[in-house]
Amino acid sequence: MFSIRHYVILAVLIFIGKAALASVLIEPYVGYSLGGKIDLKETSQKYDYSGMNYGGRLGVDYLGLMGGFAYDHGSYTATYKEPSSSIDLLKSLNESLDSEWSVNSYGVFVGYNFPILFRVWGTYFLSADWKATKDGGGEFKDNKMKSTAYELGFGYKILPILSLNLQYRVADISKKEYSDGSTEPDNYKKASTKSGIVSISVPISF
Repeated sequence: MFSIRHYVILAVLIFIGKAALASVLIEPYVGYSLGGKIDLKETSQKYDYSGMNYGGRLGVDYLGLMGGFAYDHGSYTATYKEPSSSIDLLKSLNESLDSEWSVNSYGVFVGYNFPILFRVWGTYFLSADWKATKDGGGEFKDNKMKSTAYELGFGYKILPILSLNLQYRVADISKKEYSDGSTEPDNYKKASTKSGIVSISVPISF
């Protein structure tokens, strides 16, 4: 049975196949995530996060249409917000409420460049893996959260090869993976993250 993932991948492959004579698109970018939320619904734990993003899109540009592959790396600082009882406990133990995360995401994208300098695209990240590099409370240190993510982006070309972008990203977390390889999927079936991203990119077609 086909899922959204299969339809997105199929659309990108068909687009690339039909656009064999199109321009090659290379678009590196750098941005900042703000207003990020991590919601572990089964355990009632919530975090706010923000931090830097960088990555790029590689594909084809054909009569305004664009599509291809995407990579994103995020370096975030997350602050423990709920439940308050856990916050009080961490403070009493002189533990930090902040944790640091490294996130690597791989996916595919499709979009359109309007003649009036506006751009729009959607990205499906087939793999978006969160790894805790530092955690004050110690719960997540060296552990991972496995997820997939969706992104909707809007851009405005302030120069021919410079685009100012706004992106909204949502991730569905499927499981927590410990450093020894064991997993804990049950508490993470309903976990999710979401954030806004402001970025500047350099879309080059040749």
